[in-house]
Amino acid sequence: MHSAPSVRYPVGRSRQLGAALVAIWLVAAISALAWVYLGERVGWRQWLELACLLASGILASAYWRAMPTGTLHWDGQSWAWETAGSGRTVMQLEVQLDLQRFMLLRLVADHGGTRWCAVERAANSGRWHDLRRAVHAPAGSSASGAMRGAEEARS
Repeated sequence: MHSAPSVRYPVGRSRQLGAALVAIWLVAAISALAWVYLGERVGWRQWLELACLLASGILASAYWRAMPTGTLHWDGQSWAWETAGSGRTVMQLEVQLDLQRFMLLRLVADHGGTRWCAVERAANSGRWHDLRRAVHAPAGSSASGAMRGAEEARS
């Protein structure tokens, strides 16, 4: 049995998530503009929809720009979030979405803070498989622990 290796993986703004947000917003914009164009008259409902469309675009852009940047670190026992400014924080990691080349992760700190990270293969394709093995490894699994378990099973 192979255990997950220790891994450090860079996390930044996800281009795939950004593209998905833009695509969703464009579909909403096209439908809103079609409603305005095909309607007999422009009333308060159409103006409200256009205002909501503008607000959703601003919020999606702000969300994407505020995405956390740092490094995920798996040492074989626990996950940590590292940034240049705030140092290292031990976190519990939960996979919320795994699309093979893109993962949405939820990191929960011991003090209760939550951070959402969109991680993609393009950030470091050479370590992507190591990251995926570590993300799906049981907490506390390590190479030495796996070797001890194999030795105990033989006894």
